[in-house]
Amino acid sequence: MHWRIWASSSFLRHYDEAQILLKSQPQICAIGADGGQFDEHGTPLKPVHTTKPVPGKPESAARRYRYYIEQSEPRGQGSNRPPSLRIPASEIEPLLRKELKALFEQPLSLIEQARLDAKSSTLPAIESQSKRLAARIARGGNAIVRSALQQVTLYPDRVVLALDTGGIAELLELPRGSSKLETVEHTVTARLKRSGLAVRLIQADGTSAGLNVPDMALVRLIHQARIWWDELAKGEIKVAALAKKEGVSSSYVSRVVRLAHLAPSVIDAILGGRTPPMVNADKLQMAGVIDPRWQTQREKLLGV
Repeated sequence: MHWRIWASSSFLRHYDEAQILLKSQPQICAIGADGGQFDEHGTPLKPVHTTKPVPGKPESAARRYRYYIEQSEPRGQGSNRPPSLRIPASEIEPLLRKELKALFEQPLSLIEQARLDAKSSTLPAIESQSKRLAARIARGGNAIVRSALQQVTLYPDRVVLALDTGGIAELLELPRGSSKLETVEHTVTARLKRSGLAVRLIQADGTSAGLNVPDMALVRLIHQARIWWDELAKGEIKVAALAKKEGVSSSYVSRVVRLAHLAPSVIDAILGGRTPPMVNADKLQMAGVIDPRWQTQREKLLGV
């Protein structure tokens, strides 16, 4: 699923100037649920996806990545305009779900924030419904996100969620006109930060909004590395024969089995989604990246 995304002009003015100096992509944007209405100062971002081949695997095994990109005019030859904005969906969408889940886990505060007119006799039912909604959001909950959000704007130093009071009322099984307000704002302190080619949405405490989401492609690759290394360690099969059996190239097998030698602390960080953005499948398959000494791995890959 994609959401419609907008970039705030106040950020783009601020960020374009910095990016001309830094010669890198603008990185701040705004997100809105489908159907939301925004003022003329917003810059819409278009949901797109791309697929990248997995080395040594057939084309059908390509990985799919989703982004939101700025729908801008062509830069033209000699243009000083920075490249269009591109932000991974995996960085912004987890923040929306996390914040909405937290709001529904505190239904009384949400009712007060949204100025909903709820009778005291209905509060037990509302609390039960809120818990169910929070659980659904944790599992994805795209329909809930669309109903609860009218607009989300990402500024240089904060993310502002415009909550749809009518949608929230219906989700809580209250009359849609329970609030006199159409929207209420919920603000989160956060900013986008680039690390190499990767982009992370950094929250006030310094952690990434998507930090607790493991890279499942990397997790699967580590699992595959363990399986292949176990076979090779028995001494009953060579790399070339294993590659032929698996339908991949010998060089791919050699690169992947390196991941079988990751330090336990590095694997724990990967499973917990606590690794820096540059620690990915491509990086870890490079020669010399995975040091045989676990302490050196921790220092190089985790910075500890």
